Amino acid sequence: MSESLNSIHRRGFLQAGAVATTTALSFATGSEAAPDGAATTLLPKRPLGKTGVSVSILNQGTWRPTGELTRLLRLGYRDGIRYIDTAKSYGSEPGVAAYFAGMPEGTRKEYFLVTKDHPQSPKGLIASLDQRLEQLKTDYVDLFFWHAMGGRDPVDLPKSQEFKETVEAIKKSGKAKFVGFSTHDPKKAEYLTAAAEGGFIDAIMVAYTPWLDKDAPLNRALDACHKAGIGLISMKQV
Repeated sequence: MSESLNSIHRRGFLQAGAVATTTALSFATGSEAAPDGAATTLLPKRPLGKTGVSVSILNQGTWRPTGELTRLLRLGYRDGIRYIDTAKSYGSEPGVAAYFAGMPEGTRKEYFLVTKDHPQSPKGLIASLDQRLEQLKTDYVDLFFWHAMGGRDPVDLPKSQEFKETVEAIKKSGKAKFVGFSTHDPKKAEYLTAAAEGGFIDAIMVAYTPWLDKDAPLNRALDACHKAGIGLISMKQV
């Protein structure tokens, strides 16, 4: 791994996720959120690649819309989280929509909202995005991911012409500001390398451990993505 300043910034952004995991555990132990939803602290933010947007170093994942979801989202808001992560398969989009409906007007604009879906082809993202917006009761998301890229998805998908044209169409529609993919596939280094070569992916959420050998394929792929200006979001750090 290069020890340039940019490389250190890239690694620091990813490793912040490991620290944030510990922080997240403290949220779950809180008894209740601030009644007015006001933040008592603000988490540090980091630039998300070349998007021009800075996001909180900890994002709040969601799951099924249980009675606890709204409370946990309010706790996250109180503690400065302004990034919500959801997906079709999580089943939490209606719960996120209910959370926003119960918060003060304008709260949605404070958040970086992300959702995901796994279509049969890149063009299928367009229709699936409309479905995700309907579930979230919003007219746009900040970032839309091809969910869990891997398996039968070709490794050159992130640089394919069809994917590029789909990304351009989605962003032009205004229904998603940015488009990328998530992956925890054994071939994730190959998907990231293809994204760096393609040059049109905005962000990638990737399973990542801080204890990679400097010459590991994933380490080289992460550096290539950082050099290409792709925002990198870590998950499943350990």
